[in-house]
Amino acid sequence: MDATKVAGCFRDRTILVTGSTGFLAKSDVKKLYLLVRAPDDAAAQQRVLHEIVGRLLEKPLQMGQPLKKGRHLDIEAELQLANEVRAKLVKEHSGSDSSQKLEKVAMKELGFKRVKYFGWPNAYAFTKAMGEMLLGTLRGDFTVVIQRRIYYCYFGKIKTMDVFIVGFYEQRIPCFIGGPILDSIPGDMVVNAMMVAMATHYNDVRTQVVYHMTSALQNPLSCNLVEESTYAYYLINPRARDDKKTIKYKRPLLFGRYVYFYTYMVLAYRTLLQVLYLANCLLLGGRLTEYNRKLNRSLNYLMYLAKFYAPYIFFKGCFDNTNLRTLWGTTGARQGDGYIFNFDSSCINWRLYLFSTHIPAVLKVAADMKKQDRT
Repeated sequence: MDATKVAGCFRDRTILVTGSTGFLAKSDVKKLYLLVRAPDDAAAQQRVLHEIVGRLLEKPLQMGQPLKKGRHLDIEAELQLANEVRAKLVKEHSGSDSSQKLEKVAMKELGFKRVKYFGWPNAYAFTKAMGEMLLGTLRGDFTVVIQRRIYYCYFGKIKTMDVFIVGFYEQRIPCFIGGPILDSIPGDMVVNAMMVAMATHYNDVRTQVVYHMTSALQNPLSCNLVEESTYAYYLINPRARDDKKTIKYKRPLLFGRYVYFYTYMVLAYRTLLQVLYLANCLLLGGRLTEYNRKLNRSLNYLMYLAKFYAPYIFFKGCFDNTNLRTLWGTTGARQGDGYIFNFDSSCINWRLYLFSTHIPAVLKVAADMKKQDRT
């Protein structure tokens, strides 16, 4: 299947895309309907404009079967539980100025509990899984192609490994956690695989196929390589202060276990902050109160980031991508001009990609986001 055939499958077709703004520049389609998560119309338009353990098999999730064995997931019951908790909060705190804030916190806590109970790492993955179950049950004669993106590199927001890249650039992350493998893949490959999969299956009837977008089996990306590439990039392209002097970067520490990171942070930073707090109160008359608060906020932020990303960084599972490799090998997309739709992760030179493409793009996005926040 060459590039012309893949692109031709989308010509004059109406397509509904959820969460895939990278689709827009890809093909000569008739019309695209995008479902964009945003608080209002203006924010949605802004997003579209600026965002243009064992082996887990590629098999559909079965309705009612969570990751933890021996438990049953009833989606309607979960919705009913959420509505009951929300209704109770509204009744108890009606008219209160903080009712919306309390509701948000309570719903978040409920989500964490239910996610943990059923075995998913976070509420986002949990809701995605429920969506897969509903698609599989209610699809009828429709063909369903599900693409699970493990972690993918794209330049719309600062998240996953980009948090480390930006934090180190701004000298807010002197150390962090790092596992052996960070399962990641460039965003353009995700979109290419979407298009080839849709072009391959659009004539199928009652088909349900799952593809794992992953690089861990054929061409894994290590956290150490991310750290090495980031440090090397900043040595050659250092950040300048307001006085035009360049910043000298110290190589960050990476800890292979969260407990090592936590112990180091307590001994190297938390204890010193407590000593500074006591000295400020007893000897300095509170003159360093604001400075102490600033340091404490930075420490808490770093501890929060490490705790938040620890389940992903130290995830011991391995996502099977047999279906994806079969798609790449049998469609003929790798031959001729079909390589335009390349999604073969084994060809990625991670060091070159990080240094030449990913890190500078992440820094540009971070700078643009700062400019938007100031305006």
